Amino acid sequence: MERLKENMDNFNKQTQERYKLSVSSGSGMFFPEREQNLSEFFGELDRLMYVEKAMKKNISV
Repeated sequence: MERLKENMDNFNKQTQERYKLSVSSGSGMFFPEREQNLSEFFGELDRLMYVEKAMKKNISV
């Protein structure tokens, strides 16, 4: 993931385009013995991804 971000940063520095490339991600560990279903787990991962995205834009979620 770090290499991808470095390549996007290099592209963004060199391009004349009006847009900038970026990526957001979320990760976590699923423990089947906990009382959490997959839907809740993926919902939490999605929420974390948007938190990271908001931090990049300096806004609150």
